[in-house]
Parts: sequence; structure tokens; C-alpha cells
Amino acid sequence: MFKKIIISTIAITFALSAIGCGKADNFLPNKALEHYFEAQKSKNWIKVYDLLSEEFKAQLGERVSSAEGDRELEAMKKKNPDLKLDTTRDKVIAFLDAQDRSTGEFIGYEIIKVPDVEKDKAEITATVSVTRKAAGKEKKKIQEITLKLEKNGWKIMGGEKQ
Repeated sequence: MFKKIIISTIAITFALSAIGCGKADNFLPNKALEHYFEAQKSKNWIKVYDLLSEEFKAQLGERVSSAEGDRELEAMKKKNPDLKLDTTRDKVIAFLDAQDRSTGEFIGYEIIKVPDVEKDKAEITATVSVTRKAAGKEKKKIQEITLKLEKNGWKIMGGEKQ
């Protein structure tokens, strides 16, 4: 009996610490989106990368490892010799940063619609509005963002502009 109480206490402690660290948030699709866009807003590309699905990371990894990707990375390295490009992760993060700079400053987002999660569905598509500032003008774009439920929560699979 005493052993069960200790095991239960340990399990509850781990669960509460995960919630305190925000890890449990990733099991709510709207929270995963919030973390993703807040990381973009603060230019925390490591966190953005960590919020991507494994499938999407693999797709981006293929892109940065292509001949065109190599040329773009080489150009980035010439502009910034200290740029770290040792791993695929480093390369994707460099691309995320470059893409952000080329599309204008990320100002904000609004989650318009997150569909209810059905019991047997591992993917959903949410609708968001993203605001960027370029050449002194703010531009809003509506995007559909696909999220995939993975073992450690909802992850970003990519998005299509409408």
C-alpha cells in the first residue's frame, strides 16, 4: 500500500512539473499554435524548429541539403562567416531566420479557427491570420496550418497561404 502511494505521488509530481513547464500545453492544438507563433515573434528559431513535426523537419532537411539549398547556405555563410551550419537542424534554423527577414517583420497572429479534435484523427487544419510588416506597411494573410499529433504533442506540419 505504501509503495502504491509513493508511486502515485511520483507520477503526480511528474505530471505537475510537465504542466508547469508547458509540455502538457502541446497536447492542445491551439496551445501548440500559440507556442509556435510566439517563438516566431521572438525569433526563437530553435523553439520553432522543435515545434515542427518530424515529417516536416525531414522535408525541410531535404530542401536544405539540395543543390539549391547548398548554394543558398553558401551565400548565407559568405555574409555571416560565424553562421553555424554543422547539422541539418542548424541549416533549417538558418533558413527559417533568412525566410523571416525576407518576408518582413513578424508582428502578430490571430488564431481564427481550430477544429475540434476527433478521437481517431491525428491531423487537423487550423486557420490563422498572420501579420507582417514590410516596407513600412502591415500585411495580413490568412493561412491554413496543418498540425499532426505526435508522441510528444501537436506539431506543425506546414501551412498554405489562402
